[in-house]
Amino acid sequence: MPRRFASRWTALLLAIATLAASCNPAISGAGGGSLVGSAAPALSGADLTGTGITNLETLRGRPTAVVFWLNTCPHCQRELPEVQAAWPTLQETANVLTVGMLNPDLAGSPPFETPRAFVEATGLTLPTIEVDPLEAIENWRLEGVPVIFVLDEEHIVRAVYLGAGHIDEAAQALAVLATD
Repeated sequence: MPRRFASRWTALLLAIATLAASCNPAISGAGGGSLVGSAAPALSGADLTGTGITNLETLRGRPTAVVFWLNTCPHCQRELPEVQAAWPTLQETANVLTVGMLNPDLAGSPPFETPRAFVEATGLTLPTIEVDPLEAIENWRLEGVPVIFVLDEEHIVRAVYLGAGHIDEAAQALAVLATD
């Protein structure tokens, strides 16, 4: 097996193990948290809600929450409807982008076989794209899911919340950034 393929395969296995482990309910101090103070990595894709292409760059100018999730993660399956429910209080001052990832090694149970199926089954209307989990782990330094990255209006990462149960904290951080 060529070295590049072997190292990519090893990285993918580590990535899947990391995403499957998930949910340390604390603000991340490493991994994604190491992006705090840095520009958010590029992120774009076809919107799973059917509204064309969504590009993080087009959301610049307002604070933005980027929520990564995995279709097979039970914590994500409970958290995303709560993110959707919190959206009306944020939509005048901030953006929310959710980012679904397909777990290639674990089949999702109906109705969550894929990120698109999850979006359809839950009625998610927030801008939602699907990205390759390996790229997300490499670019965003993900340690688990769900994870919320809070970006300022220039899309500098200001906070990272790893695990379920941080929607209120992320919403408060967005509100503070919107008033600065």
